[in-house]
Amino acid sequence: MDAYKTPRDTRSVVSTPGRSTRKIRTPPPPPTPVSATKQREAVGGDGEWAVVGWLGELGLGQYAPAFLEHGWDSLEAVAAMGEDDLLIMGVKAGHARKIFRRLSMLPGAKGGKGGGGE
Repeated sequence: MDAYKTPRDTRSVVSTPGRSTRKIRTPPPPPTPVSATKQREAVGGDGEWAVVGWLGELGLGQYAPAFLEHGWDSLEAVAAMGEDDLLIMGVKAGHARKIFRRLSMLPGAKGGKGGGGE
């Protein structure tokens, strides 16, 4: 244990005089979940945060870096994707189908009705 640096998230607990002091780690507060709609409002519209939030709501947030890296940085752009675009980015086939089904629900979706199904 480094005597010169102590983590900020610890506090000392002294039990009885003459006994050693021990440190108890205080856990950080849990993150507050934020919906894609609130994220979109926070950044002033449809953008990267909307894409990240939308993927998170699908349970597929692990693909957010790939979407942004390949230039799919707005829901408007994402709505124009095809299933091949997802596979090119390395999205697993089952996940690509899940995303593609939800893409058809976005306004301006390629081959979809923007609120309708496949």
